[in-house]
Amino acid sequence: AGTPGVTRGRDCPGGELQDKNSSYSPPCLNWSGDNGGATSKGVAADTVTIAMREPDLIDAGFNDQGRISDSNADIKRSLLAYVDYFNRVYQTYGRKVQLVFFKSKMPPLAGVEGGYQEEANADALTVGQEIKAFADLDTDAPAYGDALARQGVIGWGTFHLSKSWYQARAPYIWANFPDCNRIAEQSIDYVVRRLGRSPAKYAGDPAMRTKPRAIGFVVPDSPWYQECANHAEGLYKAAGYQFARRVNYPLNLNQSSQTATNVVAQMKAAGVTTVMCMCDPLLPYFATPQANQQNYHPEWLVTGFAATDTDLVGQLYDQSQWSHAFGMGVVDELKSGYESESYRAYKAVRNDEPAQLRDLGYYAMQWFFSCLQMAGPNLTPKTFEAGCFALPPRQGAFGLWKFGPGDYTAVSDAREIYWDPDGVSPWNNRKGRYITTLGGQRFSGPWPQGEPAFPPPK
Repeated sequence: AGTPGVTRGRDCPGGELQDKNSSYSPPCLNWSGDNGGATSKGVAADTVTIAMREPDLIDAGFNDQGRISDSNADIKRSLLAYVDYFNRVYQTYGRKVQLVFFKSKMPPLAGVEGGYQEEANADALTVGQEIKAFADLDTDAPAYGDALARQGVIGWGTFHLSKSWYQARAPYIWANFPDCNRIAEQSIDYVVRRLGRSPAKYAGDPAMRTKPRAIGFVVPDSPWYQECANHAEGLYKAAGYQFARRVNYPLNLNQSSQTATNVVAQMKAAGVTTVMCMCDPLLPYFATPQANQQNYHPEWLVTGFAATDTDLVGQLYDQSQWSHAFGMGVVDELKSGYESESYRAYKAVRNDEPAQLRDLGYYAMQWFFSCLQMAGPNLTPKTFEAGCFALPPRQGAFGLWKFGPGDYTAVSDAREIYWDPDGVSPWNNRKGRYITTLGGQRFSGPWPQGEPAFPPPK
């Protein structure tokens, strides 16, 4: 905002905000003058090129039980609509952002396991050398994020990697979901302040409800998650506690069923009353029915990890088990129709219906255009970083967004939640939803002291 020719204004589409539709809108900025032309790779006098892989929902496993009605074409159309929307509303300094899709060599979602370095390198070369993109907004895999950083390409969308991982690749790799250090700190503070040494009274097994909580910790064995798990365990020990069992499991989605069987057996054998799962969303999908088979009915402690705190994901789990799930959620309650920011934005530029899974694409675009606007006309990866850091903190559907030196992930707070299997989700109007407690408050600092007050277990 201090760049010559750039001034704070009041006459943007949102008045003093750039966009009145958006909870995360940056302040209104006006500009006139010369944008400097080709200031960086992917940046020309009239365009900024970004990339995303071609959508492939079926291979990514999003067609479970017909809950998602989207086609790949629906996703692609929605993404292009959001590029159109933000180009119209946000300050882009005489340039238009153009989105180029490419066919990825990495299997959808499989890259989050780690590995696939050869495929990641090939995709990064496509994006960095052939497309010559400034940014890729679909960077879920650690190996791909690492390869993009080596190409000097901005990336968005990794899942809960450690703070040190992001800092080592600065200023290139960013994410919506919090780094796992923050997850570790917030979840341990929740356990200590909200649960303490009280009985496991929300367990499915009545015999557990009079026993002091014995918490089992489940976490992938990837090095970045282990770094955060060690951090969590150290914080828990410093508070005078220890986990009844810690299971480090191999993050291999093709082996999730076998892994879940083993995890449940270890938790039951260790007398765990409360399973704290800092894990991928597939593990509870297999672990909850497996717990029924092993006659194991604990509490399930949600940590807000990998979208396990969203209604869509909670609906996939065994409901007799998940009705005993509670904890902290980093994503706020997502909604449908005109109550949804992403829906309103889509309808501002098109008359048909957006994709059901529109929110991730919308908020990725929202982040990118916000940082681009705050970066000013001299757009480079370093000015983009400075633009992100200059964004005012904002509260919205994905919680409190704020960045700063050393902090490359957006969400910075959490809410207390419990699962209601009979509640109707405002996102898809299906049974099963998370209920927010504590008057809807979200917390970025210490949790309130005292036992949660959830409905008694059935």
